[in-house]
Amino acid sequence: MKKLLSLVLLLGLPPTIIAAADLSLPASRGVVSLPEGFEYIPKQGDDSIVGQFKKSTAEIDFDFGPMAGVYVDTMMKHWKADETVSVVRNSTTTIAGHSIKILVYSQGELKGAIVSWPDCLGNFYCKYRDEGELADFFTVALSFRPNKETPEQVAAPNP
Repeated sequence: MKKLLSLVLLLGLPPTIIAAADLSLPASRGVVSLPEGFEYIPKQGDDSIVGQFKKSTAEIDFDFGPMAGVYVDTMMKHWKADETVSVVRNSTTTIAGHSIKILVYSQGELKGAIVSWPDCLGNFYCKYRDEGELADFFTVALSFRPNKETPEQVAAPNP
């Protein structure tokens, strides 16, 4: 099933998300669906809300804040002249009215993926070892359901 989901995503077909549990992200950013066996690990960010979902060797990181949501664009500019990076997929799609950017890449033995939610000021990213880890990544990153408030409202300090 995981390989099928990965193949569906790489071909650009609409994904079918199968997950075991929903988890609310910190600071009311939204909700993600976590595949069975993943645990949430809070992290400390300087100017953003960061954290990680982990299961065995699989790690999925997220970053939400005023400077987030542009990781795909930033990496594409950075890698433009880097012949060691091979872009497997660079695309834009819409989920629930939100335009998101998807990047899957390899650099030697390293394989990674990034999903940026520009209008939600957030990114999900991972390094993956096999198709199953990539499918888990997409299950989490594409299941994100943002809070109905704008990122600016969520980031505003409470009076």
